[in-house]
Amino acid sequence: MAWNDHLDPTSPAYRIASDAGPRIRVLAGPGTGKSFAIKRRITRLLEEGTDPTRVLAVTFTRMSAADLLRDIRSLEAPGAQQVLARTLHAECFRILGKNAVLQITGRTPRALSPFEIEPLLADLRLASPGSDKRALRRLIRDYESAWARLQHEQPGAPRDVAAQVFEAALLAWMRFHRAILIGELVPLAYQYLRDNPAAPERAIYDHLLVDEYQDLNRAEQEVATLLAAPSSLIVVGDDDQSIYTFKNAHRTGIIEFPASHPGTHDHTMAECQRCPGLVVSLANSLISRNQLRSAPPRSLQPLPANGRGVVEVLQFDAHAAEIEHLATRVQRFVAEDRVPPGQIIVLCQARRYVRDLYDRLRGAGVPIEFCYQEGQLDDEHATERMAMLALAGSNADRVCLRYLVGLGSTDWRASQWAKVRDLCNAENLSPWEVLEAMADRIRAKTGCTHLVTAFVAIRNELQRLTALRGQDLVNAWLPDAEACAELREIANRFVANSPECDASALADAIRDEVEEPEIPDSVQHVRIMSLHKSKGLSANVVIISGCVEGLIPRTPDTDDSEDQQRDAIEESRRVFFVGLTRVKAAPAEGRPGHLILSSSLQVPKAIALQSGVAGRRGWRTVTTIASRFLRELGHDCPASINP
Repeated sequence: MAWNDHLDPTSPAYRIASDAGPRIRVLAGPGTGKSFAIKRRITRLLEEGTDPTRVLAVTFTRMSAADLLRDIRSLEAPGAQQVLARTLHAECFRILGKNAVLQITGRTPRALSPFEIEPLLADLRLASPGSDKRALRRLIRDYESAWARLQHEQPGAPRDVAAQVFEAALLAWMRFHRAILIGELVPLAYQYLRDNPAAPERAIYDHLLVDEYQDLNRAEQEVATLLAAPSSLIVVGDDDQSIYTFKNAHRTGIIEFPASHPGTHDHTMAECQRCPGLVVSLANSLISRNQLRSAPPRSLQPLPANGRGVVEVLQFDAHAAEIEHLATRVQRFVAEDRVPPGQIIVLCQARRYVRDLYDRLRGAGVPIEFCYQEGQLDDEHATERMAMLALAGSNADRVCLRYLVGLGSTDWRASQWAKVRDLCNAENLSPWEVLEAMADRIRAKTGCTHLVTAFVAIRNELQRLTALRGQDLVNAWLPDAEACAELREIANRFVANSPECDASALADAIRDEVEEPEIPDSVQHVRIMSLHKSKGLSANVVIISGCVEGLIPRTPDTDDSEDQQRDAIEESRRVFFVGLTRVKAAPAEGRPGHLILSSSLQVPKAIALQSGVAGRRGWRTVTTIASRFLRELGHDCPASINP
């Protein structure tokens, strides 16, 4: 099939696919067919003889990259199997690795897992008295975006003295622990590409396509521009779906793209081919409340063939009643309405708020996935077990050793660890060598008693684990059959295929599956996830649970300025907009597109505190109020009911 077969020449997809301009911007609302247009454009390029290995599609998430790659490889165009699609972080890692930039600059490509950030923050606090974890996390994000946010969005070295001091302390920690932040890949690649205009990577692609451009930070957008300097560049996105300001996403980048890239050809996609008409109406009413939008403001246009759809707004007396009702409804959708489990998504901004729903459905035998990041490592026991296994694989893993010897202490024994670091640097020794010498009384343990006690316990367990293989290793590593069930399940699957594996191989396999899970060609499970993670997905049934103040929207920081608080509310509104527009109508299959918005008046205090729910605190519960966004859904929104 040719790229323009059965394609209306007046349609946005035709215009986007056929445009030969050097710079193209596509403003594409949710469900408007951007993937279809992208595929047609790539098909045209391949049919015209473009080398497929010189076509790169860049996405914001690994899941999006996998989805796009699957779509491209399904094309019948010549060379479709060779077109490249990857995340920008993966492309930066490839660039840095190929040119030995990390090795030359003394960096080690051992990425920190989210749970391993805690001892880093403790050590940085020791070096910066008076700083808190929230401020340090903010500084880390600013560093990962090459300090652009603090420098009028121009990436580069930090100009502020305090930022320079922080960066020096952070890099010293990373070099000593032989680790790297995933977010560092982009600023490192940016510096390399900017400072080396003759670098071959700046001319390796003829066509670069960047999806979800509004979610990239300024440094990431600059990397894309440098990679596409002599090439065709097309950026696709929607400022109404910009939901990653907390990661320094530069949403104005797509709004100002024509001004920063002269000669840009502009395209707009507004007909929502996914959602039923009622959901389109609610989404338009909601997002129209935002002031910071591209001009002129756009509205989604409904596709009449999708029908009206079904929307329910529910409020329950108690959180337990909400969970029970939603569990019953999901089972009914699957059993009575014959909705495939993969066509049901439950969204919530706090994993703890819906954890009981996951347990309830799993216990009922419903195929279900809890898709919050690293769900297998969401408790301290699981993270301790994971670090212990990795250290059993290699006692040279300084990050895992640092995590384990500090675990159990509110300050992660930061001052004692600082003494160990000083000794290592002074005598060119590893932390393991220093602690082992202290434990064996070869060296005085002055000021490090608690650290050495923790080390001795760790070493004793490692001596047992390193001698074991396969299932014996798994059983010794996870002696409690009930604890860490998800980790055990992954380990058992790997051991079934590698019965003689050692700790190193097992740790690598588990880490790969936890951090980079396989993405199946088709989804067979009900999925529970955050609204952020649902970006790019769709389902016939979408349930948004926890529609209460404090969750959606999050409570703004009272220390922020009025403008910052307004921006935070507008971003939360965009997040809710994304959640609403995940609903997919399939009237031909008897599924009209069903949206359920639910909340609870009373939430158990423990769940409320862990989730960030706002409200009046009582002895055992927190009394909430429904999200203000429900009032902004317009006159077409059904009235809220208490089932």
